[in-house]
Amino acid sequence: MPPRDTRTGPAARAENHHPKVIIVMKSVRLSADGTGRSRPESLPLPFVATGPAATAADRAATPEPDPAGSVVAVHPLALPAGHGEMWAGEDTRQLTFVVSGGIEVETSQARVQLGPGDVLLLDAGLRADHRLTHPEGSRVLRVELLPSWRPTGVVPPPVEPPAPDRRTTLREMYVAEDVAHFRAFDRLFDDAGPQRLDGLKFIAFSPGHAGDWHTDATVNLVCVASGTLELEVGGDDAVQRLVPGDVCLVQDQYGQGHLLRAHGETRILALTLPDLHHWNSTEGRG
Repeated sequence: MPPRDTRTGPAARAENHHPKVIIVMKSVRLSADGTGRSRPESLPLPFVATGPAATAADRAATPEPDPAGSVVAVHPLALPAGHGEMWAGEDTRQLTFVVSGGIEVETSQARVQLGPGDVLLLDAGLRADHRLTHPEGSRVLRVELLPSWRPTGVVPPPVEPPAPDRRTTLREMYVAEDVAHFRAFDRLFDDAGPQRLDGLKFIAFSPGHAGDWHTDATVNLVCVASGTLELEVGGDDAVQRLVPGDVCLVQDQYGQGHLLRAHGETRILALTLPDLHHWNSTEGRG
């Protein structure tokens, strides 16, 4: 039985009438301690700060680009209900973005629950002394990294959680006759196997950020980790609002372009794909 709240007075009444639930966008690293046992710890990520609220200090702290070739591939996975041990191998790390459902990480020292928008890094060569449990309906993007990729930057701050039981949005932005449109992107989790990546970026948009109409130089798989990312195009389904766990394949390299707005502290992972990839041509498989 939960403890009874014995607080009284205006502050308590205001809190009861206007509840505000704050959680942390979890970014967790599973590494080995001095004895070789697996342990969870906070994971800093190299977010680049942009937008009206970004300070000079934020911009000065912009992390160095990833070492060439440190990001290998992404593998979309629909996980069966149950549990397993480790995904990382002896010579690679695995960075996992939770799209739907969740992952519970359990070691002899701690238990961590991850949900949509959260990130888990498994170091190379971990012992099989931990358990990863996932409920039915869990889907993730698993990014294979070389040991040269280093977790640096900041631990993400507290953010508002997405609405409970919300269905994950998977969208594709594509161009037809120089105008960008949206359509469903359910084929992300078709059994296509790993897809080669050309890069991985972490971007933090400050509240109120709004860009001009623009196109992108590359194809990106955009994963929302916190806040709300609003994308607007000139064609079908003109406005999409994406929240933690949502994914959008952005293929808008010419034509009118699109608009981007951030509502709240909005953090994304942008996985850069080659122009030919699993989801637009069988010739793009790398």
